[in-house]
Amino acid sequence: CTVHAKTCGDYDVKGYPTVKIYKESEFLIDYDGERTASGVEKKMLSYAETAVPFITSVDSLDKFIDQAQQPIVVAYFDNDDLLQAYTSTAEFLIGDLPMVYVKDQELKDNVAKRASDCSGVSCIVIFDPKNYQTKFEKSIRVYTGKVAEIEMKKELPKIACGLAGFRTMMNEKHIAQPMFTFYVDVDFKHNMAYIGYYRNRLFKIAKKLKIKYSDINFVLSDKREFSDELSEINVEGLNANDAKAIFRKDLKKYVYSDKISVDNIVDWIELVINGEVEEYIKSEDIPEDTQLGATVVVGKTFNKIVLDPTKDVLIEFYAPWCGHCKSLAPKYDELANQVRPESDLVIAKIDSTHNDYPKDFSVSGFPTIFFVPKNNIPQKYEGGREVEDLLAYLSENREAGLAGYNKDGSAKTDL
Repeated sequence: CTVHAKTCGDYDVKGYPTVKIYKESEFLIDYDGERTASGVEKKMLSYAETAVPFITSVDSLDKFIDQAQQPIVVAYFDNDDLLQAYTSTAEFLIGDLPMVYVKDQELKDNVAKRASDCSGVSCIVIFDPKNYQTKFEKSIRVYTGKVAEIEMKKELPKIACGLAGFRTMMNEKHIAQPMFTFYVDVDFKHNMAYIGYYRNRLFKIAKKLKIKYSDINFVLSDKREFSDELSEINVEGLNANDAKAIFRKDLKKYVYSDKISVDNIVDWIELVINGEVEEYIKSEDIPEDTQLGATVVVGKTFNKIVLDPTKDVLIEFYAPWCGHCKSLAPKYDELANQVRPESDLVIAKIDSTHNDYPKDFSVSGFPTIFFVPKNNIPQKYEGGREVEDLLAYLSENREAGLAGYNKDGSAKTDL
């Protein structure tokens, strides 16, 4: 995209790498699955299949339900409009939530017999796989909402997750904050008792708090599948029988560090909601100011430096391993040294891999540069990466311009 910038712009590429999925020459969706060979294969095979297959035999229905490895949805209708809404929902949720329907009366009766809450000539049923089933919640749940595309897209993933379900790469985008998570080793083959221990406590926590805070989602997340989230709080691994608890709200993280008990966690979540717990900010140590080159920002100093209402700030988000970042570094330091006389301008940089920063700054590739004027509304820099390009941008976009420079970034000459 550095060579074919126009093409990438036409296809709305905003970060690297970007993978887009097309089906029958039509754009379908941006790929958002695992970045592994097996993950890509699994996701693409799901898109290659019919979104809503219909089941034609009792044997196939039994196998689909009894051998499921994740929550699934089975439905039947007497109305083509309802079926169309269901089909459109399944297209949206393809790869995230398996959905099928049945047409034969024998199969409808089979589904209705399994789901005693089914009534009438149409029914949508969510079935939990055997590994998910628990005494705390029905393993077969009937969708009672409006059979309309907008409602089902939002509600079916919620119902499938349940009161205290499992968050996976397949459903995580449908589980919104506020969210309380136990990170555990989700290995059903070897750790059922361990998983049950933490899930039982999660159910009890959820039941105590859902009455008052109905919008909170309570989930178990696999510590390997979501290892990147644990690394955000400097946890690189958990011992076999350990768990880590994190509450996320308004894109902020709160890390629980006390003894894991239902009452302790319920009280702690109340304190978080009431603003009495400090947000966790991943941060390197605050460096000394060398007065040379770009100002180094860390998680603990981001708001103070970058969001200072008395300063204009140009901030680079980089990664230590990034080749383009290494190439930019001497030019960026030179820029900082050239504009240092500007007392209300800061040229700053932050290692994005070791420090937290506000999610208002959407960073999907490195390096990414934002200009934050004194009004604190970030503007993404899309220009060239030579010193002259950056000087020209600052001269044009700073209200005060740059002393000694024209609006195009060229140095002024005295006549």
